[in-house]
Amino acid sequence: MSKARRINFNVLLISAESWSGHWVSKHHYAKALVDAGISVYFLEPPTLGSKKFTVQEAKDVLGVHVLSCRRVFPALQYIPGIFRRLIERRWLNSLERFLDINFDVVWLFENSRFFDMRFAAHRLKIYHQVDLNQNFHPLTAAKTADIVLCTSDVIANNLAKSGKKIHKIHHGVTLHQGNPQTLSESSKIKNSDINAAYVGNLDIDYLDLPLLEEAVSMHPEIVFHLVGGYCSEGETYSALKKYQNVRWWGQVNPAAVASILHTIDISLLIYKAETYRDQLSSPHKVMEYLAAGAVCVATYTDEYKDRPELLQMAERREDYLLLLAEVVKSLEVYNSPDAVKCRQAFAGSHTYSKQLQRIVAIIENAGFKMPILRARDE
Repeated sequence: MSKARRINFNVLLISAESWSGHWVSKHHYAKALVDAGISVYFLEPPTLGSKKFTVQEAKDVLGVHVLSCRRVFPALQYIPGIFRRLIERRWLNSLERFLDINFDVVWLFENSRFFDMRFAAHRLKIYHQVDLNQNFHPLTAAKTADIVLCTSDVIANNLAKSGKKIHKIHHGVTLHQGNPQTLSESSKIKNSDINAAYVGNLDIDYLDLPLLEEAVSMHPEIVFHLVGGYCSEGETYSALKKYQNVRWWGQVNPAAVASILHTIDISLLIYKAETYRDQLSSPHKVMEYLAAGAVCVATYTDEYKDRPELLQMAERREDYLLLLAEVVKSLEVYNSPDAVKCRQAFAGSHTYSKQLQRIVAIIENAGFKMPILRARDE
């Protein structure tokens, strides 16, 4: 498909993660914007370099300009608000002069810096919170934005304290076509086994490692595929390396993740849900799981509490292993063509290009303009 024609419309996207790191929501939205013809300037976290600004084209996405800069000002968060906004506004004006452009939109995905969005003055100001644990100055960011977006009811309820109208936009997903045939021929996935997969950082505090180990120990007939980064000296590897039914993939690219998920029978969400109930209300990885279609056995996940057709969810931790055993016993029911189709249809209705169109509609309904020439589906 041909590239979208560029238009004279520029978005400054402020991210707590670098462009070259693991892709999360802000990376995908940056790509959706440039696919629609808009120029994106992706501001990474501050660097220790001596240059005030550096900019380079992203090698993997034409139209994304990756910005790096040193700190705007030392200990800026401790300076009175009126002076902090003045310093940040001067910084933004100098960035525009450096780039020889004007920003039409400032899209903020964090709240540890630039959280008082009044620094952006007349530009359209969007505050977009995708994780509850981004909890430095969320109410200030929401109160001073023109448009407030979030991904879950839990975040929306918190941001509502700002007095602003909150718009929930569910997590998006990029659809990759998996290649099950290639992977099933590898030594790591065999068609004769029941295959389950967990995707994500294997050393994250949220992972319920004792519960995962119980599942592995109780189900030798299942091959557990652990897909994501881990430390060989860490607790997860130390606890599970003795089990013959565990396969370690390490960190793999998104297309490979999709291929794995299209091949397995069960996806796993296995978190310390009772300890981190709010923080785990809507994990992004669920959308990747649903896009592949296999049944997902999950610890409690608030955003899906009324969607049993999407997730098989244990209300309590002690119910998780019973639920997993029930799913294994009736896999042909849980992975029936209709069940798979339902999960994939939900994911397909929430691609990033579709989410962007929903956001544009919110912006225009609020009386602002944001031209989108063409939002290309993934």
